[in-house]
Amino acid sequence: PMAAILSLAMMLEYSLSMHEEAASIKNAVDRCISEGILTEDLTDGESYGTNEVGDAVAEFVGAGALEAKSQ
Repeated sequence: PMAAILSLAMMLEYSLSMHEEAASIKNAVDRCISEGILTEDLTDGESYGTNEVGDAVAEFVGAGALEAKSQ
């Protein structure tokens, strides 16, 4: 799901000029990668299902929005 999610981020950034929203999504994907929340095609170690990865990205986007709102 990472490629599809990042495609959405690109659409937001380049087609809709929603730069902050795109950055939030890209940061959430980066966080999943750094925390090892990956589907089996991206890792030789522990893997997660597509729903779990998508849920993690959504959670991290939400967490990032809360952090930005509190600043």
